Amino acid sequence: SSSKNEDTIAVKKGANRFVWNMRYPDPHKIKGAIVWGSTSGPLAPPGKYYVELNVDGKTYKEPFEIVKDPRVSTTQEDFARQFQLSKKIRDKMSQITDAVDKIHTVDNQLEKEMDQVKGQSYAAAVDSAAKKMTEKLKVIEGHLYQFRSKALEDPLNFPLELYEKLGSLQSAVTNADAAPTQPDQEVYNDLASKANEQISQLNNLIKTDVASFNKMIQDLSVPAVIVEPAVE
Repeated sequence: SSSKNEDTIAVKKGANRFVWNMRYPDPHKIKGAIVWGSTSGPLAPPGKYYVELNVDGKTYKEPFEIVKDPRVSTTQEDFARQFQLSKKIRDKMSQITDAVDKIHTVDNQLEKEMDQVKGQSYAAAVDSAAKKMTEKLKVIEGHLYQFRSKALEDPLNFPLELYEKLGSLQSAVTNADAAPTQPDQEVYNDLASKANEQISQLNNLIKTDVASFNKMIQDLSVPAVIVEPAVE
């Protein structure tokens, strides 16, 4: 992992014990999403690693090695290919989660905007603009993940969307000590392309619709909708 926070574990005074499950960090997860698949991080491929301990300005390093099951014939190159695709899937699931979080943030702020202008002469105009934007956001959200699924059996009733499909693909890619197949790669490319399209639509909507909405309410001296930078 390249993140300093992900590479550092919390400690407390006294003896500390950390057991690594040999996985890289999980994807960012959509709260409440029902996934018939994996939402775990990529498995670390066989190879040499080290653990680092920093105490009172001193650094201690200890090497260790992950070895493959001697019963399998999978090559190091195969494990590397599996890890790279698994990492791509993890990262794309995180991007989707970040986009969904942004949608919810905008939705919540739009609700507050409508509450703030109740009873005002311009309330109808603000409500109309906010509701149109909410409808557009809901369409994008519905492509990114299946928000109608609330119980474990719901995927039987509602079609899987991009987040759930990537979770299923992650299971297929990591459930065996083997390189991903060509169909695995093709499915990922298709899902990633569709996710990128939806995220691009979200970013464009924020750049145009949210900006226009903010211009309208700023002219009315109502606080603007604040949005984090575009999802990358």
